[in-house]
Amino acid sequence: MADTPAVKPIPAAPAAPSAPKPQPAGDHAMLRDAHPSGVTSYDVLEDGVGVLTVAADDLFTVAGEVKAMGYRLLSNLSAYDRADHFGVLYCFVKPADTPAQFGEMRLRVVMPKTAGEPKVASLADLYPAADWHEREMYDMYGITFLGHPDLRRMFLPDGWTGFPMRKDYKEAEQFVALRDGEDVVVRTNEEGSW
Repeated sequence: MADTPAVKPIPAAPAAPSAPKPQPAGDHAMLRDAHPSGVTSYDVLEDGVGVLTVAADDLFTVAGEVKAMGYRLLSNLSAYDRADHFGVLYCFVKPADTPAQFGEMRLRVVMPKTAGEPKVASLADLYPAADWHEREMYDMYGITFLGHPDLRRMFLPDGWTGFPMRKDYKEAEQFVALRDGEDVVVRTNEEGSW
């Protein structure tokens, strides 16, 4: 048998450099530069649109500037629950006469769960459309919108326990019943329940 040559290991390929973090441009950059401590980051979402992350304490001020820049419409307000934080995403639209003038601005507020129950300023005074959006996010996620004119449950009765869209929500033994012409929360172990 002939001697077999030793197999040399193939050197590992050098690690590819990580892509540079996207930088805001236009109105996003102006807002970031005007609020260096209030705007904490800029990211590009899956759909290619940029979003500024704003500190909860600075949201009302930054949103006021967004409106002054011409983004007069609040087109969407939604919330989410992650393992370590709650978030609220705001989408503002700048109406325009031509497609080139049209604009969209997105802001996001991140509230760490270690800080306790999520709280952020209400935008109902700046954007009337925020009123019911904020009530829905309160009802489903338990996010308190400070300064909201009428923050109460929207879909579930007042006596409902918990917030159904939270990851830690446990479906309680409760249901909604019609009693005396009104929706009421009934516990399954309550006397007179079904």
